[in-house]
Amino acid sequence: MSCPPPVRSTDLVTNPHPVRARDAMAIGLISCILLVSPAMTSADVAQLRTGGELRGLGVDGAAPDDSRVTLTTPGGITVELHRDDVSEVKTRSPLLEEYETKARTIPDTGPAHWELSEWCRENRLKDERLRHLRRLVEFEPDHERARAALGHIRHDGEWLPRDEAMRRRGYVKHDGRYVTSQERDLMERAAAREERVQAWYPRVRLWAGWLFGGHSGRQLEAIENFERIDDPDAIPALRRFLSNSKSVPVRELYVATIVNIGGGAAVGPLVDQSLLDVNRRMRDLALDSITENQFPLAMTQYRRTLRSDKNIMVRRSGIGLGRVADQNAVPDLIASLITTHQYKVQVPDRSGTMSFSTAGSFGAGGASLPPDIDLMLRSGQLQNGVIVNDPAAAQNVRWKTVTINYNHKNPEILTALKKITGAEESFGYDERTWLAWWTAQKNGTF
Repeated sequence: MSCPPPVRSTDLVTNPHPVRARDAMAIGLISCILLVSPAMTSADVAQLRTGGELRGLGVDGAAPDDSRVTLTTPGGITVELHRDDVSEVKTRSPLLEEYETKARTIPDTGPAHWELSEWCRENRLKDERLRHLRRLVEFEPDHERARAALGHIRHDGEWLPRDEAMRRRGYVKHDGRYVTSQERDLMERAAAREERVQAWYPRVRLWAGWLFGGHSGRQLEAIENFERIDDPDAIPALRRFLSNSKSVPVRELYVATIVNIGGGAAVGPLVDQSLLDVNRRMRDLALDSITENQFPLAMTQYRRTLRSDKNIMVRRSGIGLGRVADQNAVPDLIASLITTHQYKVQVPDRSGTMSFSTAGSFGAGGASLPPDIDLMLRSGQLQNGVIVNDPAAAQNVRWKTVTINYNHKNPEILTALKKITGAEESFGYDERTWLAWWTAQKNGTF
């Protein structure tokens, strides 16, 4: 069976003579066949430069000179178009073909557009769904589900796109979130600062490497570079590469650089170094480097550290408060005269015979910890617990880990308390008496 001759675009589309009525009818008929034929499951789509489109199946080899675009309908009609009349040819999926068929046949009513929009949602045709939702709200302006799907919000009785509605409420969109303009400005400034902070990391890393290199000239250049730093944005990088160095001179250089930066930004690093450095001289250097105008910020950080779960940090905070604190710190100091800390201890597992007191005593008769262990616990040297071996126990005895509470008297806190209050007599570690005395002092009734 031979195929019918092709309908050429020279006759139907690009004929230089005026288009005759029968030609226009032919184009319309062909378009209908291509667009609504239920037998088609996929198609090539020829987008015409005039704005229309034709759908059909492409015929390979029909135009070897590439001057024509050939489409064939399911009924066997072949249409040839001049390449100049076609802006684009693309293949459309079977799902889109099904959508196009539905879209061209539904009635132009609100319910019909809603039904097709739901079909598009189920088949993940986002753009097509939005097209029908927009048409739907022209029929039913208060269709809430359609408005919600379009991202519209009712504001002062008017449906508006979300961005516009939020703008009228005083919000702007920033990084996908709605925030106030003030919040946006703060976040933009924070982002700009973070960019400046990050810019310091490669430089500080390089100079820190020079300090440990064998080139004396580079070492001197690195020291000079650090001594010239006065930008607070450099502090995170300085802390990262210098504060924990194994070299004491490098840590001294770190403290000196932080002091040179000065201001409120320098307080946190200096307080941290006074609390965390393993070297007592370095801790004292950092503490002594805090200036009087920095005392209020430093006091806040030391008071916060009084609540540390590590007793050694509480005691070092007492030393710091003894230098930088005023009378506002007195209640916190009184509450920290004795602090309770937990330790994990391994002991023989003698179910029913082992007892523990809140002070850490153990054993069948409530025997106390060995004196040297007790002393080390009191001085805060055993922050990670201790294994207690019972010499009387058999070698194959089972052990268990228990948590004990240990009450520490903190002499550094007591010293700071006496210095700040100017108390002529000490009430030792008696918190209740200290608190009563201090309350009376404040009320002028002592």
